[in-house]
Amino acid sequence: SKTALYYDNVKTFETVNSGIKVLGPEGGSSFIYMYADEGDDNADQYMLKVEQDGTGFYIRNNVSGSTETNLRAVGNGAVDLYYDNVKSLSTDSGGCTIQKDASGQSAGLLIKATNGGQAKLDLMTSLSGTNRAARIDFHNQGAGQWTIINDYEQNGDNQLGIRHGAEKAIECQPDGDVELYYNGVEKFATADYGGLMQGERPVLRLLSTANASNTDPRALLNFEANAANNDGDMYRINFWEGSATDYEATHAHMSLRYHGDATHGGSGSISFRNENSTAMLYMNRSGDGGTAGSWT
Repeated sequence: SKTALYYDNVKTFETVNSGIKVLGPEGGSSFIYMYADEGDDNADQYMLKVEQDGTGFYIRNNVSGSTETNLRAVGNGAVDLYYDNVKSLSTDSGGCTIQKDASGQSAGLLIKATNGGQAKLDLMTSLSGTNRAARIDFHNQGAGQWTIINDYEQNGDNQLGIRHGAEKAIECQPDGDVELYYNGVEKFATADYGGLMQGERPVLRLLSTANASNTDPRALLNFEANAANNDGDMYRINFWEGSATDYEATHAHMSLRYHGDATHGGSGSISFRNENSTAMLYMNRSGDGGTAGSWT
């Protein structure tokens, strides 16, 4: 049989076959107060509440001496989580939102694995359907700016791109090239043979940022035929402003230098050879500061 309890002739509690029922008066809210350690400290006092106006179910505390919300749940609606009485996370029809409305407060998501595991963020979509791309959107001052997106075209190619709006900035193809764009136009792409720079007048700019006190600023472009980084496999195009003479101090210079040993002409030589390694055009400068070489 069930048991009912009343307060001032109004039923507020009754047992049912699966548990208990706590009732609020007509037009009033329902409360359950839960106190630990005899409830003699504010930090011991928590409360469950169902609002009479349908605004939700609450878990609240009295730690600060006044009622603060920990959780709010609305039927057929959101669940809100609070930190220090400020709403921090809400579920919604699209998933969830982390939001801080207080002035100067940051909103963040921290994923931690503190004992040897991996911290992961997985974005998963279905194999079929429309609008199925996985993406991260960046907004600034209320406006959408940048997007990191997988499979923007939704054609199954699974390219990964960085875009500003619909305009491409970087696009990476699986097992393929990486493309760099300027104002939505492809300018550089990696390839199985190295890389391709393209445009009506493609330019590669090397800029030395040496300050004015540097007496020998240089911009270098190395061509190396062997990953072992042997001097005999390297040519260098060298752009510099020298300081040995007044002329050099006020004029820019360019040189093409070979960094091999004397067998191949010595450091500073330039040679152009055919497929049989026969010299077609050759100029030699002995060492780094010897006499001028000769043309053959």
